[in-house]
Parts: sequence; structure tokens; C-alpha cells
Amino acid sequence: MENRDAVTPDQETDDQKLIARTGDQHEHAVLEEFKLSVASLVEIVKDDATAAHLETIAAIQAHAPIIYQAALEDREFAGFADFLILDEARRYQVWDTKLALP
Repeated sequence: MENRDAVTPDQETDDQKLIARTGDQHEHAVLEEFKLSVASLVEIVKDDATAAHLETIAAIQAHAPIIYQAALEDREFAGFADFLILDEARRYQVWDTKLALP
């Protein structure tokens, strides 16, 4: 984070691209399943991190049952959770889609 320009990432291999593409397809399939069962699912647009964070906070305050691509941050750490799922105790659980899971 301090010296972002000091390191040049390696070129992505074809295998890495395939794994990423397959992971994206799996995540999309999980999203579509949730959309069929939860009418009030909230999708966060990732184009603007600040706007995404504000939308995520608003969705949490509204107790949205599922938030897709929730923008989370805590001081210097920030990122997007695949899903936030509101449980029966009214607490959010972070769900990350993985290819190993059905």
C-alpha cells in the first residue's frame, strides 16, 4: 500500500485466467440462485469505492437480507465481500464463494 509503484505484478498465466473466469462464473451462479429466493437482495456497484461503501452502509442500516459485493473497510484495510447474509440473530455473516463448495 505504501509503495504501489515499486512492485510490478507478474503477467497472469492462462491457468490463472481460467481459474479466475471459472470463479467468476461460480459466483454469478450463486448470485442468480439468491436472486430467485430473495426479492430484496442488494447489489453494490464497485465502480466507485466511496459510493460503494456508502451504499453498503445504507443496505446494512436497512437490514437488507443479502448484500452482494459489500464494500467493507476498517482503517487501512478495505475490500469487497462476495455476500453479506443477515442471519436469524440479525447479524451479518460474510460469505465468500469458492469453487470447492456446491
